[in-house]
Amino acid sequence: MSQLSSSATLLLRLFFPTFWLVFFGSFMVVGWVTSEDFVGPFHSSIYRVVTTSFVLIGLVLIRISFWRLHRVDADQDHVYISNYFKTYKYTLAAVDKITMRHYGLFYLGRVELVIKGKLGQRIWFIPSRKRIEAFLRTSPEWMEKVTWGEGK
Repeated sequence: MSQLSSSATLLLRLFFPTFWLVFFGSFMVVGWVTSEDFVGPFHSSIYRVVTTSFVLIGLVLIRISFWRLHRVDADQDHVYISNYFKTYKYTLAAVDKITMRHYGLFYLGRVELVIKGKLGQRIWFIPSRKRIEAFLRTSPEWMEKVTWGEGK
């Protein structure tokens, strides 16, 4: 089995959201539990609103961007898609196509299934170009499913 997704997926999917919530959430909690009128140079009510908004907006952005990333592995006959808690196995016939788009600094990959699976019909991941090219050299039956392109 070959890993097709980059190791950065783990960082962006699990570690970054956890760090965000713990680090900035602790500042938010301090603002809410303090009995002082001022937190640093700010009035405590302004500090509470700003930190709470910052944490909530950050969590929404994490949810719509990083949280939808998955780990993708494949062998000659199957693709394995994981959200790092559960892994689902799909056959080659269940995969409609795998597209990789280049957005300047990074690639973004998408596995499209013929029918909706447990994690949806479109699964997003950060591909490792070297790993995918090495996989395609050993598994030519996947060649017709994989396309590379430029971002929009």
